Amino acid sequence: SEIVVMRPEYVVDHSPGWEGLLGVLHRAFDWNEDALMSFSIGAMLLCVLGLPLFWVRHPEAWLAAVLAELIALPELMTRWTQARPYLLTEGILMGLLFSWHKEDGARPPLWKIALTCVGFCLSVWIHGAWYLWVLLFAAFFLAQRWRATFWLASCWMVGVIGGAFLTGKPLAFLNGAIFMAKCVQSEHVPK
Repeated sequence: SEIVVMRPEYVVDHSPGWEGLLGVLHRAFDWNEDALMSFSIGAMLLCVLGLPLFWVRHPEAWLAAVLAELIALPELMTRWTQARPYLLTEGILMGLLFSWHKEDGARPPLWKIALTCVGFCLSVWIHGAWYLWVLLFAAFFLAQRWRATFWLASCWMVGVIGGAFLTGKPLAFLNGAIFMAKCVQSEHVPK
């Protein structure tokens, strides 16, 4: 509210975890705007470029694929260096796709379920667009990966509840995200 004039329906910050983390870093280390921006760019780039390296057998192939993508879409690097918290969600999405793509067992290991819940929780608390994860379940469902869909959806519910409670105003936070999505969808797009 100190920076942007907002509609009265916006009662909770869209990305409270990210704002809270930057506030803690500012207070703890006395970081100024440049230091916070450098941290934001570096941390978010690590999420997108570095998280998948845990799952790939040949890291150089992953980095070559990223380079090929950047050659085809050079404006993508500009988007990646905006230091926005949605990049954490992108990194978590890639991690989930890598770690769940072969899951066919009756019940995944407990550690995978716990880490998936934590990933969803962090995404919800830091980025705020919790409803977008439905696209992940739709992809697994359409691929006829029924058990993986069930477990991912279950972990998502736990993560959404946990992330919403971390905001301190869970119902207002969840309702605010839906309201914002509806407003964006109904806006007139200029030609």
